[in-house]
Amino acid sequence: MSERYSHKAAASSISVFPYRLDIYWKALAIYATTFIVYAIVRGTIQSTNFSITYDPILLILLVFILLGVLAVSIHSFLRRRIVITPEEIRIENRLRSLRIPLVEIRSIRFRQPRLSRGGPQYRVVAIYLRRRRRPVRIRPGLYENEQQLVELLQALKQQLHPR
Repeated sequence: MSERYSHKAAASSISVFPYRLDIYWKALAIYATTFIVYAIVRGTIQSTNFSITYDPILLILLVFILLGVLAVSIHSFLRRRIVITPEEIRIENRLRSLRIPLVEIRSIRFRQPRLSRGGPQYRVVAIYLRRRRRPVRIRPGLYENEQQLVELLQALKQQLHPR
């Protein structure tokens, strides 16, 4: 299959950065745990039966859980990822793919650096193309190996516009 990015083989390898799903899984785990604990606390135990009384908070938590499952399902189905090769950048999902040849890139700009520790380094990377008025925007924090993605895009920026 495809290789991950490495500093030594940056020029000759294919780099794949899949979409992060850990945020959705963590939220789903928190909502489910809260739902279970709240249901146990609010439920009544009668001899051998366990019954839960009608409670709007339980319904709201159940809606959050269902929305979380829906979000995980949709993002798992779409399989979003960024593929960077020596010739092009591909932003793709299961339904479509945007191919950006490196010769078409006019400039790459890194916007809004974050000051927080441990958080995403850049919020948005804008790739300006020669034949397109609006830039293609990439949010590195939404993809796995964010630091390597940013380093690779910075290396591409230096390759396209050496100073």
